[in-house]
Amino acid sequence: MKALLVGDLHTDNAKSSIANSDSFHEVFMTFDLIKRTIEERRPDFLIFFGDVYDSPYSITSPVITIISEIIAEISLDVSILFIVGNHDDVDDKMSNVKIGDRYMKIRASLLAPFSHYPNVIVFDSPKVIKIQDEVEIAFIPYCSNIIPSLDSVDKKFSRGCKRILMGHFDMKQSYYMIKSGDSDISENIPSAEDLIRKYNYDLVLLGHVHDPSEYEVDGKIAKYIGSCRNVDFRNTGENKGVYMFDFDTFEMEYIDNPYTSIYKIFTNFKSLQNYCMNNDPEKLSRTKILYKYTSSTDVPKISKLKEYFKSIRFENNILAETTSLNSVSQIAAQNFEEMIKNNLVTKDKLIDYAIQFKPPNDKDSIIKVFKLFSR
Repeated sequence: MKALLVGDLHTDNAKSSIANSDSFHEVFMTFDLIKRTIEERRPDFLIFFGDVYDSPYSITSPVITIISEIIAEISLDVSILFIVGNHDDVDDKMSNVKIGDRYMKIRASLLAPFSHYPNVIVFDSPKVIKIQDEVEIAFIPYCSNIIPSLDSVDKKFSRGCKRILMGHFDMKQSYYMIKSGDSDISENIPSAEDLIRKYNYDLVLLGHVHDPSEYEVDGKIAKYIGSCRNVDFRNTGENKGVYMFDFDTFEMEYIDNPYTSIYKIFTNFKSLQNYCMNNDPEKLSRTKILYKYTSSTDVPKISKLKEYFKSIRFENNILAETTSLNSVSQIAAQNFEEMIKNNLVTKDKLIDYAIQFKPPNDKDSIIKVFKLFSR
């Protein structure tokens, strides 16, 4: 038995229209990769590890409609299992909702409608299911305190079966927990050692953390499978993809996603130039650049390279080294003028750049920027 595993997808809301949305095009092509892999490899299951959507608060009906149609089409060929992630949720708790004289127990999730599709299961609460005779899986969706969920499924396994945990939550070893340094929060977060030694899992596979990572405990693996595509400049890894998982051997075969953007951050022209020289045109065409500069003289140099990349975004680091409000405003105006001359700023990005180039509450800087466009 095999399953195709898909990490965080983060389908976001198109800012202008779906047709012109670079991010939605990546999502659409990632689904195309998923469909082709299913046709060629014929897995028994397709498992989404949470965060199919980026936000339950801003997603629009056209995006939901297209994703729903894609899921309906795929479900004709393979059983689909969804683990609810924190970005799929309005609330991570089950609620009793009264409708007339009836009560319904629901969890407000964008994935909930999929549970009515044939051949689809949505795990919005912890459950254990038997995949084959000697293998059982605990599916645990995101919640703010994961320990009760782990405790609730611990006694539901059959004796002698191999235990697999698939979920969407933090371990103590995760990047987010290490970065937060919050000991109070971490007390309610299990470690890889807890999951394998205390809860006796033979294998742990998780979504939620976008960069893949693996921890070995007593010869057993706890692994973040990572997102199936890069989402923003917090994701600086170049390789993203999906996995073919074998329930008999626990082996995972990585399948690259060639449609994901690559996000790179540079602080000097030389390193950006070297990146161009050392990579092929196809890779450069998928690369989005965030360039943090301290001199406006870099702008015309970079304008000569912009055609090679998917996009270039600028962040002005001069402000960190400047104390005079007037000098900051002058520098901001000067840099904008250079960027406009080189066609590196468009009106739809004006607000983003204005915020980057101004100190807080400095309205004069924004006014100067608008005046530059009106010349």
